[in-house]
Amino acid sequence: MKEKNVYLTILIISIVCVALSITIQTEKKQYSSNQESICSAITGSNGCETVQTSKYASIFGIDNPIFGIIGFSLLVIFSSISMTTSIKPLKYLILTGSIIAGLTAIWFLYLQILVINRYCIFCLMVDILSLILLGIAICLLYNTALKHK
Repeated sequence: MKEKNVYLTILIISIVCVALSITIQTEKKQYSSNQESICSAITGSNGCETVQTSKYASIFGIDNPIFGIIGFSLLVIFSSISMTTSIKPLKYLILTGSIIAGLTAIWFLYLQILVINRYCIFCLMVDILSLILLGIAICLLYNTALKHK
């Protein structure tokens, strides 16, 4: 796969993750204990409320989706620039961001599956896409290592 296509893939995934993170944060802020459930876009019983109101839903008092919005927005910017220019430090930032996203996804999946025992559908989508970003980063690192042999 051409390098430009790799960054286009990262760009598209990151845009989707920004949109999902905004959706999660919007749902979270519009939530009130009087409504039937969080994630009103989904009918029926879901685990979004349990996940988004758990003690794991924020770090240092900042909602986790805010970190997603910022991190994935940076990946959007960096991958957009990398599609047109070749700035090596920027490529390392993309790799680092993708690895952080993937490792964070593993942590959040662990929490949802083994600790909270409930699932937020939007969170799962972000986590799966983040794992794809991790896979892309690993492939890029592997290909870079092969070139330097």
